[in-house]
Amino acid sequence: SVSLRVGLPPSGGGCKASPAAGYELEDEFVLSCQGWSAEDLPLTYSFGMSSSIEFDQDAAVWSEATTSSSFTTYLTEGEIWCSGRVYDALGRSVTTEATMLNVTARSPAGTNAGSLGATGESSDSEVLMDVMGGLLSLGQHSRL
Repeated sequence: SVSLRVGLPPSGGGCKASPAAGYELEDEFVLSCQGWSAEDLPLTYSFGMSSSIEFDQDAAVWSEATTSSSFTTYLTEGEIWCSGRVYDALGRSVTTEATMLNVTARSPAGTNAGSLGATGESSDSEVLMDVMGGLLSLGQHSRL
């Protein structure tokens, strides 16, 4: 007699993205998955991004699957769909429901409250420093 074991993909968890809106190349977006379990461990996680009208998992750009259940990235302007994919040790996977992020272009100088000086206006040097700080931190995080 032959005994077959039918395994199921990971289950029981969810994935989320935060914040739901932010500024391009300035705000960090964190995608994370929590609560997943499977018969065959370890679990690995991949995160996908798509800028189409709706999430297209085949056209999405996916991060490499790793054991980290979170992914931090900077995004460019647009409505960006994101999703998580969770794999078990045998390669069985589940793709989570996609979430849309609203990424806005950086506001012109003087209109972004986050970069206002003591007088309520941003100097060109403050704006430049904000942009440079964001660009310098790109090398410290993954970017899709």
